[in-house]
Amino acid sequence: MKTFNSHHTYFIVGAYFNSSTFEIDDNLLFIPSEDVKNNGTVVNSKGDKRYRITTNILNPKKSKWAKYIITKQELVQAVLDKFDEMEKYLK
Repeated sequence: MKTFNSHHTYFIVGAYFNSSTFEIDDNLLFIPSEDVKNNGTVVNSKGDKRYRITTNILNPKKSKWAKYIITKQELVQAVLDKFDEMEKYLK
């Protein structure tokens, strides 16, 4: 079953859930799906091609995904910015 399609308008949001505090960490990943396809770790599972993204939550700025790290507070604006960008091409 194919569950992942990359497209320049698709983004992956990654979050760390702290089971001790029941909170999502302040840092999130907001990654274009094409970058996941090009830079994610390929995991083959029963013939399916899947992608894994790992980062160090204690020191996320040293991760290869560091440029995609945003805060929870920045997520809504980042999504709205992408909608604005897509709207330019759809007019």
